[in-house]
Amino acid sequence: MARKLFAAATLLGSVASCSPGAQAQDTTFVPLVESMAARLQTAYPVALSKFDSGKPVYDKAREAQVIANAEGAAPAYLIAFEDASAVFNDQIEASKVAQYALLNDWRRAGQAPSTQRRPLEDIRTELDRLQGEILRELHLAESLRKLPDCTIQVAKSVEHVSKDEKFNFDVEQRVALDRAVASVCLSSQ
Repeated sequence: MARKLFAAATLLGSVASCSPGAQAQDTTFVPLVESMAARLQTAYPVALSKFDSGKPVYDKAREAQVIANAEGAAPAYLIAFEDASAVFNDQIEASKVAQYALLNDWRRAGQAPSTQRRPLEDIRTELDRLQGEILRELHLAESLRKLPDCTIQVAKSVEHVSKDEKFNFDVEQRVALDRAVASVCLSSQ
């Protein structure tokens, strides 16, 4: 009898862990991480621009402007400006990780790809739009950001998003995305 109960409990546990609800719990941060991944994808055209112009990756004035814009927009999304500052500092650092990797790959190859260049103004417009998305998703995920297993759920969401065909990130991009999510969990700050 005990064996039958154990077998039934094991089967029930297996079914429950495969249910859509169990999987959904692993990807609760997916919309936020997708927005951060989309922002990270802008590192490619930015790096192309910097390769062509010879400008450095580090741009203190631009970084300060991005942080100030995020802090200024944060109250409209019910996000504390300190929280917005930390999260967008992470976005900047992640983008720099990606840009340095790309630039060094191109330097080793002796040239950048012949990809059509996008005007920086267009890229900045996209970054502004993504800022709003990230702030909105931070607000929507506020209760999840306080959970004890937040870092685990965020890490699983990074894995999920990295493998999504929309992004299909390589190892370097996934490392940068891991950097982008560093301040998502409120308990980690």
